Amino acid sequence: MAVKSNFSNEKDNSCIVCIHKFCVTLTSARVLKFFASGATFLILSHVAYSSQNAGCVSACEAMEQQLQSLGKRWAAICHWTEEQWLLLQNVLLKWQSFADDRSTFGDWLMAREDMIEKMTLEDLADTNVAVKQVQDLKVRTRQMKSWA
Repeated sequence: MAVKSNFSNEKDNSCIVCIHKFCVTLTSARVLKFFASGATFLILSHVAYSSQNAGCVSACEAMEQQLQSLGKRWAAICHWTEEQWLLLQNVLLKWQSFADDRSTFGDWLMAREDMIEKMTLEDLADTNVAVKQVQDLKVRTRQMKSWA
């Protein structure tokens, strides 16, 4: 791959070649993936650079500072992602609790509807049946007031 340069002297061209070599080393570096707690971590290893050229050293120092900045930004992103994951887990637990309560309430309501349906089918001409229904309704009313 040819490196095109707008620099006029050989020293600047050697710096471009050094940067190119660094980029080739960086792109050919091993990328390891570790899966821990549902997160993906990327680790670049075996990246090394050595040069005697002062221009290349300053360019590499600038790149190193940029990499450190990117590392800090990546750590902040990972931290934010972990916080969001914990928040979503909390929301999921609350949602599951709500769904369980809704199901329990639905079952309770259906049982009460069945009870009232049976009451409407009974013969109210018998006073014992009517008294029993009134007592059952009073018990249910007290139960509902105690839950409120």
